[in-house]
Amino acid sequence: MSKERIIDSLAQFKTACSTYIDKAKTIDGSGAYTPEGKKQALEKLAADNRVSLKSAGNRVLSEMDSVLEKLSVNRRNAIRKNLTDAGSAAGLQNAVNAIIIGAVTTPEDMKVLVDVYKADPLAMQILRNAATSADCKTDPAIRSALYEQNSDFETLKKCRDKMSAMTVNAVSGNLSEWSLMNIDGYTTVINDMTDLI
Repeated sequence: MSKERIIDSLAQFKTACSTYIDKAKTIDGSGAYTPEGKKQALEKLAADNRVSLKSAGNRVLSEMDSVLEKLSVNRRNAIRKNLTDAGSAAGLQNAVNAIIIGAVTTPEDMKVLVDVYKADPLAMQILRNAATSADCKTDPAIRSALYEQNSDFETLKKCRDKMSAMTVNAVSGNLSEWSLMNIDGYTTVINDMTDLI
């Protein structure tokens, strides 16, 4: 898995978007066009850049899909391992008991539990169910840490969905400075992922 490949493809997509935005601003700010001429020039710019923006966006999506597939395999393997390994099952049961009896006393302790099980969506659901059970004695503020931290798979999947929408917007010529800031945000999120190398 390579977060560098995703980050590189995001940088190329950002460059393509930035170039388009700069050209659109030049046309929009120019006094050389009538309102109709400006509209036609912007439409022509969008048409001329449609293929390159779509290609750059699709490359990002392809890189994300490749990594998501690898993370999906890792998730399935984590579930299998945890279901068949007596030590993992005992550890998960201990974590459930600790949550229910209120032995988890700080958000940091809860985050440690999340770190151990975040690659296993089944284990995370079991922990969340324990935290929402009627007899759970762990403070609700501490329980919330179970919901704050998504696995890299879940986070990347959300980024991919948003990138897909952004690619559609880019192809239609609907880009702005916000688009560039969103790309920077995705780059930061992906760079911070620990399951990706």
